[in-house]
Amino acid sequence: MFPGRPCHFLGKACTIYEFRPSTCKNYFCSWMLDTDKVFPEWFRPDLSGVIMTHRDWQGGTYLEVRETGKEITPSILSWIYEHGARHNIYLRVQVKGSWHSHGDQSFAESFNTEDR
Repeated sequence: MFPGRPCHFLGKACTIYEFRPSTCKNYFCSWMLDTDKVFPEWFRPDLSGVIMTHRDWQGGTYLEVRETGKEITPSILSWIYEHGARHNIYLRVQVKGSWHSHGDQSFAESFNTEDR
């Protein structure tokens, strides 16, 4: 019910799709918005178990990768880290429920209290 967070109404599909709130109607994850097909098909949230959202930060963006109820797999984690390094993208990644920030020192410090 919050952008970028797994919904408790989600089973194999949305169980309230026809009556979903505007938050759901207006939110599109980064995989859905990927018109250039940067993310592989297996990154689709229902297949990968992660929701990716580009977020604003100090005049730029970073990629937030959130687990959707199961732990992020090593192959997805590896792909995300390589993608971030290759394209110089700051990352905020949830692993086993804990948040990890990858970027310069000011980026990491901006989330310091949240990541603990």
